[in-house]
Amino acid sequence: MTKSHHKTPPRPPANMDGGVYIGILMIGAFGVWLIAIATGDWKQGLLGYIIAVAFLVNLSAWQVCGGKTIVGWKQSLARLPLRCVGYGTRGGKPLAAAHGSDRAKMMLFVSIATSFVAVLALTLLLFRS
Repeated sequence: MTKSHHKTPPRPPANMDGGVYIGILMIGAFGVWLIAIATGDWKQGLLGYIIAVAFLVNLSAWQVCGGKTIVGWKQSLARLPLRCVGYGTRGGKPLAAAHGSDRAKMMLFVSIATSFVAVLALTLLLFRS
């Protein structure tokens, strides 16, 4: 066996979930601030931001359950609901194993229902006259 003298290219660093979550919070805070400046009211911006984040989290989990390969920041979002059933955790199964899993599909359904109820409750709290 001959040994190659070429170095293997370095692997890109893994996404840190906390960094992704902080980035999404910062983008959301900036967006809500811009909408508050433009319209004079921050409530619509906050509700739109919550809907967008819930959509991205559930879409990412849906793509993982469907067997699609997704980029790193979307993997971080998909881990939010799928962690509850042991996917994407340190000691658990990798996210790729969630493809076709009944437990992952059930958790996705629970996540979508919870998101819907949270958005509905936030709407009632913010826009109650």
